[in-house]
Amino acid sequence: MLLMCYFIFLLQKLEAQKFYAGINAGYNFGIASQNLSSNVNTTAGQTSNAVVKGSFGNGLNAGCFGGYWLNSNIGFELQASYTLSRDFKANYVNEGIYTQKTDLTATMLKVLPCIIITVGDKKIRPYVKMGMAFRVAGNITSTVNYYDVQLASTTITETKYTKGFSLGMFSALGASKKLNEKFTFFMEALINVQSWAPNNGDITKYTINGVDMTSNLNVNQRNIQFNNSYVFDKSAYTQWKPRQELKQYQPFSSIGINVGVYYSFIKKK
Repeated sequence: MLLMCYFIFLLQKLEAQKFYAGINAGYNFGIASQNLSSNVNTTAGQTSNAVVKGSFGNGLNAGCFGGYWLNSNIGFELQASYTLSRDFKANYVNEGIYTQKTDLTATMLKVLPCIIITVGDKKIRPYVKMGMAFRVAGNITSTVNYYDVQLASTTITETKYTKGFSLGMFSALGASKKLNEKFTFFMEALINVQSWAPNNGDITKYTINGVDMTSNLNVNQRNIQFNNSYVFDKSAYTQWKPRQELKQYQPFSSIGINVGVYYSFIKKK
């Protein structure tokens, strides 16, 4: 009987909340950029060098979310956000010998639990969000196109960097406008602060003059395991195990703009 009374009380409390779910999309601009690669041009007389820098947080983003209000001003929200970065390019030219072109892109799927605080009771209501960002999936893809001028030979190598935990923070400042009793439109400016060090690196494509040679690579050539520290033992070397390398933290911080709409399931009482 006590358990049933508690259950009824809980349902009444939940009924008093405003549950909602929605979608959003926008564009992020990279901040806290780091060196991603470099442009090098070597001729007979000199070599020029230039930094290629940026953040993989720079690009398109889209997501979905759900939440509920504790009261008319404070609520909790859980978001799923997907980012597709812009393409970063780097070139290495050794005149008359070879050229190497590198394309770098990244994706990241994050889960963002946050608190939302809003003020006012009019149709347009400003709000602020604050929360954490947990990476759950995604990769960095490096595609290297190497052309040997003397041999007239082209080698393409595609490597995907995956796995690894990443924790970041985000906040947003925005305003919402009720379109009707159920639908609300919103626009927000947001900031994400996050980096990620992949655990694995795997060559997924290796071609020479268009012929797939990936199967000719042994495990040591094809796979990498990244660690915070490791010891290389020549006596224990085997081509049938991934090679060890140190972790490299990659930038994913950004600022951006989101627009979206959400649907309210329960009207506030």
